[in-house]
Amino acid sequence: MQSDKHFISKPTLGLLLLALFAGACKYDAPLDADTRRAIDSLATEQIKASKQELDSICLLAHQNRLPLIVDSLKQARKKQIEDNLKRSASPR
Repeated sequence: MQSDKHFISKPTLGLLLLALFAGACKYDAPLDADTRRAIDSLATEQIKASKQELDSICLLAHQNRLPLIVDSLKQARKKQIEDNLKRSASPR
């Protein structure tokens, strides 16, 4: 995750500017090879950055939630065992 104070990453900003400038054109000419390469490079860079950020978020969520889930499972299992012990100890 980025620690700087920018809300938009550089690749995202580049894609946004490219989309804005491309949208300002009035003609429907196909993109040249250099423009397509630039778009592809920016998109690839943004995808990598997004994957890294999402991986970090998922790892943190896993680290934070796993102990809670394990604790809940332990409590539920402990209650099941206690209930079974009570049932088996009660006279019939």
